[in-house]
Amino acid sequence: MKRALGSLGIAAIVAFSAGPTHPAIAHADEPDTQSAGPACPDPAVPVVAAALELNPDQLRAWLSILAARGEVLGPLAEQIRQRRQALAAQLQGGSPDPTVVGQLFIEIHALEAQVQAVHAEVLARFREILTIAQNRKLDLIRQGARVCPVVPAFATVGLITDFD
Repeated sequence: MKRALGSLGIAAIVAFSAGPTHPAIAHADEPDTQSAGPACPDPAVPVVAAALELNPDQLRAWLSILAARGEVLGPLAEQIRQRRQALAAQLQGGSPDPTVVGQLFIEIHALEAQVQAVHAEVLARFREILTIAQNRKLDLIRQGARVCPVVPAFATVGLITDFD
C-alpha cells in the first residue's frame, strides 16, 4: 500500500508540474473545431485526464458526461439557492412560520439528495468508460483523498518529514 501511494504521489506531482502533456488533453482547453464535442469545462479536467491517462475517446465521453451533469445540476443549484434565501428571510423575520421553515428544510434536503444522486450517477458513468487499470488508479486517488486533510497536521508535528 505504501508503495502504491508513493507511486500515486509521484504521478500526481508529475501531472501537476508537467501540465497537460498527454495527447488526449494537450489542447483540451482550446475550442475543438474538429468535432461537435463539448469544450473542457474546468481546469481540473486536463489534470484528471493526464493522471488517469484518458485516451481521446474517453476524454470526449467524459466531457459529455460533465456537460450533462451541468445541465442537471444548474437548475438544482438554483432551486437550492432560492429555498435557502426564503429560509433565511423566514429566520431573520420577527416570527418565522414553523410550517414554512420546516417545509423549506424538507425541500432543501430533498434537492440536496438529488444533487448527491447526480454525483453518484456521474461517477458510475465515468467508471464505465475507464479501463480496469484506470479504475484501480481512480480508487487509489479516492482513497488518498480521504487522508489528505490530515496530512498537514502530521507534517506539523514532525510525523511526516518526507514522502519515502
